[in-house]
Amino acid sequence: MATVETASRRPTPRRQTVKRRPAREPSQSGASLVAPIRELAWIGQHAQAIEESTRTLASRADRAGLPGAVQMDLLDLRAESNIALGQLDHAAQDAAAMVQLATRHKSPASKVQALNRKALIQMRQGELKAAIDSAVAAAKIARQSRRKPLLATSLLSLGEVQVRAGQYEVALKIAQQAVELFEAAGESSSAGRAHWVSAMACQRLGRNKQSRAAAQSALELCTQAADRYGIGNALVLLSQSDPDIAASVRHLRQATQALEAAGYVERRMVAVGNLATKYDELVQSRHLRTRWPMGPRRT
Repeated sequence: MATVETASRRPTPRRQTVKRRPAREPSQSGASLVAPIRELAWIGQHAQAIEESTRTLASRADRAGLPGAVQMDLLDLRAESNIALGQLDHAAQDAAAMVQLATRHKSPASKVQALNRKALIQMRQGELKAAIDSAVAAAKIARQSRRKPLLATSLLSLGEVQVRAGQYEVALKIAQQAVELFEAAGESSSAGRAHWVSAMACQRLGRNKQSRAAAQSALELCTQAADRYGIGNALVLLSQSDPDIAASVRHLRQATQALEAAGYVERRMVAVGNLATKYDELVQSRHLRTRWPMGPRRT
């Protein structure tokens, strides 16, 4: 019978106690931090977007911190939501923080983002000369960077500021350049908003046919992108060139609903004010038709 050899037993080594490091929290990318807040703003939940932006900026500041680009996006989103709610002082504070951050990081993209935000807030505060200066500076940096997305965004901001400042011819050219860049990039929402700026400029210049065509393009593109802010603005502009009061009232009702869903208080009030004016015109028109079915008598 064969003998089976067995291996000699070795002494079992003692287990060493290893101090474990506390588990780190799973890191989140900048996109994953910004995207939910951007979505809240997109669906009109601006108060919640402001709260979440503030919480994220504060909670991360004491730990590893946030990349500069992420901080810029959070400040930018919070500023836009403050604009939507009519809180321009708070929005201006966010824009100032963006400018300081961009100065520290010396990034062309950050400088453009900060200056564009600053320009749009200055525009709403009635500081039109300062707004033009900020928007022109942003566009200059964007051109020098040779980055088309930066340039397109800057031209959109500059075009709107120029319309508000009465520089209609220049605004029209700038807006049309923005349209071309956004459409080439397949950015429906931004292209629609650029068409809206073009439509405003044409309207101020008395080119009503061209204005209506641009406003219709704005409506179609913003509808395609589910951009309710853009939809509302396009409808307000269309209402001003409608052939009859009833069509204008219908467009303004739709604009009011879109801007309310988008959460933009000031823009909704513009639609509501225009709607009240149209209702008054409609009542007067019906009163005249009832009193003089064949038209008012001429003397």
